[in-house]
Amino acid sequence: MKWVDNHKGVFNVEVVAVSTIHTQDPYLDKFFALVNALDEHMFPVRIGDMRIVESNLENELKSSISALNSSQLEPVVRFLHLLLDKLILLVVRPPVIAGQIGPGGLGGSVHYATMARSAVRPASLNLNRSRSLSNSNPDISGTPTSPDDEVRSIIGSKLFHEELALQWVVCSGSIRESALQQAWFFFELMVKSMVHHLYFNDKLDAPRKSRFPERFMDDIAALVSTIASDIVSRFQKDTEMVERLNTSLAFFLNDLLSVMDRGFVFSLIKTCYKQSSGFSTNVQDQKIANMFELSVPFRQQHYLAGLVLTELAVILDPDAEGSRAEIEHEALIDGNLATEANLIILDTLEIVVQFPELLFEEETEQCADLCLRLLRHCSSSISTIRSHASASLYLLMRQNFEIGNNFARVKMQVTMSLSSLVGTSQNFNEEFLRRSLKTILTYAEEDLELRETTFPDQVQDLVFNLHMILSDTVKMKEHQEDPEMLIDLMYRIAKGYQTSPDLRLTWLQNMAGKHSERSNHAEAAQCLVHSAALVAEYLSMLEDRKYLPVGCVTFQNISSNVLEESAVSDDVVSPDEEGICSGKYFTESGLVGLLEQAAASFSMAGMYEAVNEVYKVLIPIHEANRDAKKLSTIHGKLQEAFSKIVHQSTGWEDGKRMFGTYFRVGFYGTKFGDLDEQEFVYKEPAITKLAEISHRLEGFYGERFGEDVVEVIKDSNPVDKCKLDPNKAYIQITYVEPYFDTYEMKDRITYFDKNYNLRRFMYCTPFTLDGRAHGELHEQFKRKTILTTSHAFPYIKTRVNVTHKEEIILTPIEVAIEDMQKKTQELAFATHQDPADPKMLQMVLQGSVGTTVNQGPLEVAQVFLSDIPSDPKLFRHHNKLRLCFKDFTKRDSFSRMSLRKMDL
Repeated sequence: MKWVDNHKGVFNVEVVAVSTIHTQDPYLDKFFALVNALDEHMFPVRIGDMRIVESNLENELKSSISALNSSQLEPVVRFLHLLLDKLILLVVRPPVIAGQIGPGGLGGSVHYATMARSAVRPASLNLNRSRSLSNSNPDISGTPTSPDDEVRSIIGSKLFHEELALQWVVCSGSIRESALQQAWFFFELMVKSMVHHLYFNDKLDAPRKSRFPERFMDDIAALVSTIASDIVSRFQKDTEMVERLNTSLAFFLNDLLSVMDRGFVFSLIKTCYKQSSGFSTNVQDQKIANMFELSVPFRQQHYLAGLVLTELAVILDPDAEGSRAEIEHEALIDGNLATEANLIILDTLEIVVQFPELLFEEETEQCADLCLRLLRHCSSSISTIRSHASASLYLLMRQNFEIGNNFARVKMQVTMSLSSLVGTSQNFNEEFLRRSLKTILTYAEEDLELRETTFPDQVQDLVFNLHMILSDTVKMKEHQEDPEMLIDLMYRIAKGYQTSPDLRLTWLQNMAGKHSERSNHAEAAQCLVHSAALVAEYLSMLEDRKYLPVGCVTFQNISSNVLEESAVSDDVVSPDEEGICSGKYFTESGLVGLLEQAAASFSMAGMYEAVNEVYKVLIPIHEANRDAKKLSTIHGKLQEAFSKIVHQSTGWEDGKRMFGTYFRVGFYGTKFGDLDEQEFVYKEPAITKLAEISHRLEGFYGERFGEDVVEVIKDSNPVDKCKLDPNKAYIQITYVEPYFDTYEMKDRITYFDKNYNLRRFMYCTPFTLDGRAHGELHEQFKRKTILTTSHAFPYIKTRVNVTHKEEIILTPIEVAIEDMQKKTQELAFATHQDPADPKMLQMVLQGSVGTTVNQGPLEVAQVFLSDIPSDPKLFRHHNKLRLCFKDFTKRDSFSRMSLRKMDL
């Protein structure tokens, strides 16, 4: 081992113990040790250097419970279940200590407030617990005798909720204050204990009046009464605490309605109301007053509930005659407003009936919004709603057809609405929606007035298309847990609508939404750029404006993939056709909106250079519209983007920016279906390790096919399918790096350039001629496999098919040349760091020529340069290696001089 920098420490190692047994907290340790001693009857107890005998165990136990408040939060959270279990056990089963009943404690989860009720043993019971001691160690108790039957009879069998209610009623002082501060916790404990008791004693179906004893109900009544009094008496002292306490009590009473006699619970509510009636009239603080009255916003939002509760308040307060008159007046106003709202709706419907063409104008979005809402209702689980929605949607189609013997606009809007619905919503019911579509088809078939027209056939075609979209939805639901397959399916659906711009745009936006949900901001930005390119392609056909993009070719600098949005196919529809390009995005403002969203997504992805390219398309539009405000905003964002580029480009591997990690993934086996023998390049989040993606894919497909069926191929060698088990599913995963030819490096200068618009990737496989992976220098060959994908990364999906594979075999001397060139490049990069980093330079120097790895360059020289090769074919490689060594030694000398200057 070679010490670095004269034994100077390079890093620190800190060991942190992680245990589910040892709390590593002295306060918790002491409490658990004392409780365990009580359970096992082991006296005396040794805790560190402290020896606790039975006579002072009670005081030590009380002090340990009080000291729990000083425990560290992290171990308390880890051992909270055990801590609460022991505290609750002390409440319902106080320990017997030296023949006396010990403290019964009630602890809160935050402050550990103890509500101890001293249950002193009667003087007549003079019991001394007999126990045998160990012969070898007098500090260790032997096997205890049977429990004191007389003491156990005093303790009796306690139920937690009964004991909790009783102790809460009788407690006082600081303990009571702590309980009020955490009232919600104790109320929850009490309710859960009550339900637990009813369930395990088969009393859930018993009459409510016989479920709990009278003494417990008396304790509950007393508890509610005292807490209600506290709320009234403290409202001016501690507003925040009173609000919490009042809310906790309200939820507690609400829970009691589910388990106790409701007549009894309503009597508790009446008690609370009576105690707070004077308070609500005398209150000075308006914020507190609002707690006890039905606000106008609440009654407006929950009209029926507000009306009932207001009537109930009047009934409970027989003296409020003025309130009754006011309520009647408000009810009259509300009734008039409801009537007016109905009249407005009827007037709107009358306008639509008289001027139906207003609904279908391209400049408005009423038709699109109406179609989306009706489709949502068509999937309702309530049959009446489905019936009305189906009939309304059919009448909408019929109305559009009667205007121009075609309902292309409604057809397009319905199809787009369903595509949007299935791509973004998880709440619709596919089966109910299919029933509604069948109802619409029945309406068309039985419509006698239009039977001789083309209307029934057009409806049938529309319903067929909608059923196809729903079938795609079924496939999407099957792959909800497989993000790559889900995006692939959405991609295929979008590609199927290549000649239908409105629908393709809808699915591109659906894909952008899915990517945003998974924080794939670069891919979301690409979907939005494709959407903008698609809109620009058709806008150029509709409008001849010089400042608008001439089509998708304008977006090539943002992504080379956008050319697939070109409208050059023979099947492309004209934007002038009815119902085509009728959405809000096929406008200048729609295009601007898409580009602004794309710029925002690129910014979140850290691709600030792409933000600049997006704004190059936006700026001419705003300049033409003389929109100085928008231009000011854009230039401000550009300044911010360029500042981040400068700030994050000053360090090793471009500072903080990491754009992604790439892996080649191959699938082999019939169980994969269409994926069998398919190879992809996966783009994973930055700094994803090979083990992480292997674990993810193996786990996912293991759940799908069975863990014993899926097998990951560990090496990167070519797969011979004949040698694979046909009953298994194989996945081969290999880390790959972007690959560039020498001529490409002239244009790919920055870190961004080397991580954007990537189509070629490479991975290396070392091998020897005798089959081993590694051998001596003169035996070591390397296979470089270059993959070409169908589209450049980043793309609108995170995995792209491999379309071409090329292999290059490097001979041992070529392997040596490549290694020496790599070492020289590392030295050059470390030397030209700005600002200079001496530690980094020293590490690179020692990694290149240090004594621990000195056999690398030295052995390369001895193996390949000691003699002139006899094979003339190797002359060129021999000379090239000599030049590499020359460059390496020059760079090494320069680096050492630079390091000495840094030290000075």
